[in-house]
Formats: sequence, C-alpha cells, structure tokens
Amino acid sequence: IADPGAAPADRAALALAAAGTAVDRDMFAGTRRGPAALAAAAPLAAAAGEPVVRWDLSTLQLYADYQAELFGGDQDEGVGGGAAGEETGRLPAFGPEGRDGARLAELAARADRLTVDAPDAGRRGWASFYGALVVDNLMGDRTGSTARFGSALRLGDQVGDGLLVSYVERHLGGHDEEDGNLAAARARWER
Repeated sequence: IADPGAAPADRAALALAAAGTAVDRDMFAGTRRGPAALAAAAPLAAAAGEPVVRWDLSTLQLYADYQAELFGGDQDEGVGGGAAGEETGRLPAFGPEGRDGARLAELAARADRLTVDAPDAGRRGWASFYGALVVDNLMGDRTGSTARFGSALRLGDQVGDGLLVSYVERHLGGHDEEDGNLAAARARWER
C-alpha cells in the first residue's frame, strides 16, 4: 500500500486484502480494525478504476455494516469497549428487536444488488451469503434466508470455494439443529 510506484490496481488489491483481514478479525476476534482499513482502501479502490475492485470494496463495507448491526452499533464509536484494534468482548444480538427496520431493509437491498451485480459466480455466492446473514440473523426471517443460503451453497460448490461452503453449511446446520434434525445438522457440520 505504501509503495507509490506500484500500479493503482496492485495498491488497491493489497489494501482490499488488508481490509478483508481486518473485517474478518473484527468478526471473529472482537477487534475494531475494519472501519479504518476500509477507509484506507476506499481511495485506492477508486483510483484503480476497476468495477471488480469497487464491487469488492462494497461487499466488504456491507459485511462490516452487518457486523456493526449484529454487535450493536457503530464500531468506530467504541461499542463494546476498547480502542480501535483492541478486543472488545462484544456479544452478538440476533433478531429485529430494537433495530431500525429501514436500516435492515437497506442492508438486505445492498446485498441483493451486490448479488445481481457480482462479476463472477464466486462473488455472487458471497453476496448471497451476506444477504442471508442479514435476513436470518438481523431480520429474524429464517424462511427468507433459505433461498439466499441455498444459492450461496450452490455457487460455492460450483466454483470450489470451500470456505464459503463451510460457512453456509455451518449456518444451515444450525437451522437443522433448531428443527431437531440432528442427523442433518451433523452431516452439514462434518461436510
């Protein structure tokens, strides 16, 4: 990112990789590094001038916004305690109670647009997955998330994206477990 002599597309790719890592770390380690990394990546993505780079940035922004809703607010404002980059000990809050319905609808619509506009099947699968997370975990509409999860699973299988497939199977296995279908849950989780 710091090499001003690098091609704009290369600088953007590196910045997006760093932002993706930060956003994932926020999700799984409770840090708050994503917003700063996304802010650093935005001008580099714009300078690259490539639609796929802008799509990748928009998708990471959607995922970060999903996390902000899931964990109770704007991660830049110290929700959950701790300074930027520190672990916060945040706990997720599922369902629509206490959330702005218009904000949730906007997140789902963004995921749907990203799904339609995806430049390839793999990216379409990830956008569908993020849309399923919004609909299932934030809106509390498990039925509405089923088609999105199913699409993400099919696309993940189609392109051989084992990470995407594993995330979808984990969520669908949770649905099976909630329904009392432990054999189906286990089959998904062991896949």
